[in-house]
Amino acid sequence: MPGRRFGASKPVYILTSRITGSGAEQFAYILQAIKRVKIVGEKTGGKANGGSVHRINDHFQAFIPNGCPKNPITKASWDGIGVLPDIESSSDEAYEKAYHMILQQLLQHFNENPEPGRERLMADIKKILN
Repeated sequence: MPGRRFGASKPVYILTSRITGSGAEQFAYILQAIKRVKIVGEKTGGKANGGSVHRINDHFQAFIPNGCPKNPITKASWDGIGVLPDIESSSDEAYEKAYHMILQQLLQHFNENPEPGRERLMADIKKILN
């Protein structure tokens, strides 16, 4: 793909809740398995197995799974378990928590790699964190 890359070392956070499901749940699980992201929030719904609903009669229907994903790294799936967050938080507080973690990482990076002209930015970050 043409264009600039985001970079494999930049921090990535995925926010989850108990209602995170489907492709979002799979995406979070896969990136967590390869240790590319930090999951912040609540344990997800644990709905991994795809399938469809079949009508049995006028009063009953059944969900029949027709797929069971298995991750090649974990040799498992999130079905019935959910994606477990690296940093547990209510879904209402997950954004703020992840935002502060990113700012802390940025501040640490600036302290380890000082450059002239960053003083005001560092002071602004410190204000937000306090």
